[in-house]
Amino acid sequence: MDKEAEEIIRLRDSERGKSANIKTLYQEFADLGYPLENDIIRRRTPGTDKSTGIRDSTAIKALNRGTSGFIGSWIPREKYFFDIRIRDRLVAEIPRCKLWVVTAVQIAHEEIFSSNFDNELHNNIKSAMGFGTGCLYYEWDYKNRSLNFQDWHISSFEFLQDIRHQVNVIILTYDRTARQIQDEYNNPGEQITRAASKTETSGEEFEIVRIIRPRTVRDHARKDVLNMPFEDVHVNSLEKLVIRRSGFPYFPFAVNRWEVGSMEKWGRGCGIQALSEIKDLQQKKKDYTECCNRLLRPPYLTRDIEGSVNMMPDGRTEVISMDDVKALSLTLPGAFPVSKDEIAEQREVISSFFYNDVFSMFTSMTGDRRTTLEIQLKYREGLRLLVSPVSRQQVELFNPVISGVINLLIDWGRIPEPPPELRGMPYAIEYQGELAMAMKEFQARGFERAMALME
Repeated sequence: MDKEAEEIIRLRDSERGKSANIKTLYQEFADLGYPLENDIIRRRTPGTDKSTGIRDSTAIKALNRGTSGFIGSWIPREKYFFDIRIRDRLVAEIPRCKLWVVTAVQIAHEEIFSSNFDNELHNNIKSAMGFGTGCLYYEWDYKNRSLNFQDWHISSFEFLQDIRHQVNVIILTYDRTARQIQDEYNNPGEQITRAASKTETSGEEFEIVRIIRPRTVRDHARKDVLNMPFEDVHVNSLEKLVIRRSGFPYFPFAVNRWEVGSMEKWGRGCGIQALSEIKDLQQKKKDYTECCNRLLRPPYLTRDIEGSVNMMPDGRTEVISMDDVKALSLTLPGAFPVSKDEIAEQREVISSFFYNDVFSMFTSMTGDRRTTLEIQLKYREGLRLLVSPVSRQQVELFNPVISGVINLLIDWGRIPEPPPELRGMPYAIEYQGELAMAMKEFQARGFERAMALME
């Protein structure tokens, strides 16, 4: 047991308490709209049926469509989805600088899409769109000589922000078996070592707490892991023991929020904003199903008879008198057309929260045929509705990840060192997908309006 380990665990517990309310909301949405990840404030046995309580799957399908639509609109498959722009135009025109930029972009795309980026990005965007917060880790896997990405489950991390509201501290909590910990750490602690040494206890799980944060004291002249800008401390939670110290030259996490309240730091996604509508739809579907069941299998009045009434189709029940069993007359069976219309309307509202009407523009159109131009204009108009959340994803997710990946590939020799003219030179990441183009158009129109007001 040491003081630093205790301090880290106390900080984790304090942040858990502060995030309890928002994670309760995340749990409520997960139960109805993202059951695959509904172990947030509770834990269920693996293999448990996660669909219990879901009467209508609209939110689940809407989240899946929204996630796929967002990624498909941000990352085009027919061309590179980002480019590098050197901000100094004179330097950018130097032939060898031009060649380096083209080479860097090409290699970066090859390395990114030969890794697990697609799968982990899908999980991250799904978490951000559904819950409101995602956490993506990126690194160079030197053993496999490739990039590695990991989306962390919403229940497994806490985070802190600096004065500019940028996330610069991550606290992870996860379980590993005694054998896994023994293989990963040189001195994991007495109890873990003892458990790992026995076959019957080697599968027992222990909690690891890990914090990545800016290092406060370091020797800037040294480049070893203990003097890098960010420290990485691993703690054996059971024995309150620091079992590893390391570091990073950069912050290897991107914590992206969909939308954030002015007094909050955790994000609120489409699922949280639509939560009341989703709950209302579940109740309407329940009421509608019960109404149908009353008509199809009405309650019965019976006199004293032996056994029970056979309620199956063509069922036969032996009675003494023909009037001993009869169905109740339902004077208020319910207005089925109205109920069906209400449910259909509610489903459309929920789907629109996840921008399904934008990403499925063609299939959602009704009425007469539309021209290609009309469809394109309507689609671009719909994409502009996503400017606010897209802008945040660009700043908090894509910019740090792409910049970090390029630096990683340079450090590990996959991308050649930049020419002397480009070293230390600021550059911008420019995205080429439909969403990025819509955002640029929106910004350009805003600039034009501002200039017009100044004339």
